[in-house]
Amino acid sequence: DKAATECGADGCDNNKCCKCSAGYIKAPGDTFSCVEVKCDNTDGADTVYACGTGGTNGDASCDDAAGCDFATCCTCDDGYIANTGNTACLELTCESINAAGDDFAGCQAQQFVNSGVPTDAPTVVQCCTCNEGFVSKEDNGQTTPQSETDPCIKLYCGNTDGADAEFDCGPTAGSTLVDDPDTVECDASGCTVDKCCRCPATTVLLDADTGVTGGCHDPTCQDIDGATTEYAGCDDTTEAVKASTDCTAAPCTNAECCECATNYVAARTTGTCTAPSCQDTDPSSVAATEF
Repeated sequence: DKAATECGADGCDNNKCCKCSAGYIKAPGDTFSCVEVKCDNTDGADTVYACGTGGTNGDASCDDAAGCDFATCCTCDDGYIANTGNTACLELTCESINAAGDDFAGCQAQQFVNSGVPTDAPTVVQCCTCNEGFVSKEDNGQTTPQSETDPCIKLYCGNTDGADAEFDCGPTAGSTLVDDPDTVECDASGCTVDKCCRCPATTVLLDADTGVTGGCHDPTCQDIDGATTEYAGCDDTTEAVKASTDCTAAPCTNAECCECATNYVAARTTGTCTAPSCQDTDPSSVAATEF
């Protein structure tokens, strides 16, 4: 109330004697004028009420007592919804499907809710992903459901499709399915030769670097494991490893892989590699012969 306001030596003017009515505010500047307090001009200087992400401001008049607020000034854009307190706009996503910010509840067992996926009509296909190690039953190459009723399943070497189909090791030379394939879990990317196949007990990897994928073969004395590891059972002094000799079974044996080294011969009675001597110039002959 400016009824008792003294004008002073300068005399009376609008700034001293006038005030803005309810719902109005004095405009900036020396000249007295009043402007209506609205959502697009909250302070007389065209300051717009901030609605935040997903909100659009209007030009509504603000409440005399409370001033401008979100409920008065803001409407949420498409893809957004006002929160339960009507104080901000929430983006509608799989993790926030309503004003309360609730997760999508339609994902099945072994599925989790995707984050950051905008949607105002959430579905299993949009919002769900198979848990780690699980894949779509309808398409084993996918880790997302292919329909609203598509369950996520864990694949095993003994059940590669959810219908008990065993993994086929046939294309890999010499390999066979692992023991107990129904207990061997496949990776999320699916079942593979290295996961589900093995070399039979009588064979070894063709190439240790490529694993079972490279195939299997009979071990040789020069390569007992697919990593060019030479047979190590021969005596370092008296014996040498035979070249390019296949072993009849893994592991290789001395009988298959060892031969007498240079300057040694198999002894007539024991078969062990023995060096000739002055007393026996040819240990492999029928009888000893002195020099």
